[in-house]
Amino acid sequence: MARLLGRGIRVALGTDGAASNNDLDLLAEARIAGLVSAGVAATPGELIASDLLRMATLEGARTLGLGEITGSLVPGKWADLCCIDLHAPRSWPVHDVATAVIYAASSQQVTTPGSPAGVCSPTAACAPWTNPRCSNAPKRGAARLDATTPSEDSANG
Repeated sequence: MARLLGRGIRVALGTDGAASNNDLDLLAEARIAGLVSAGVAATPGELIASDLLRMATLEGARTLGLGEITGSLVPGKWADLCCIDLHAPRSWPVHDVATAVIYAASSQQVTTPGSPAGVCSPTAACAPWTNPRCSNAPKRGAARLDATTPSEDSANG
């Protein structure tokens, strides 16, 4: 896959439906893509986690012809957001958020699936985006993913 990317070929990840993929777990698909790529290339780290995360988000939208309206957190684009609890034992300690999401987290750690209309919690009814706990989540997530922005987590090691 890294050779395809190196040649400028768009590579996207996704799940196609329960009829041919019984769990629809995009995190698992990204993890498998990274592991298979490293195995085929015989080079660990052939694709880094941020490449895989991009393939599952922005490149997926671009492949579907939707890159101008969704796929990244940019003002004016549509987005479905989710929160992933990285405090679970399987993903701790977190040295790099993208790596923890792709290689250590599972879909069972998604705590807050949501959409532009509201954020839904598995344990509560949909809450409006004005809920401070949820409305600050995208900003905190963006800060963690942006290596140039100091975040609370990076200060704590």
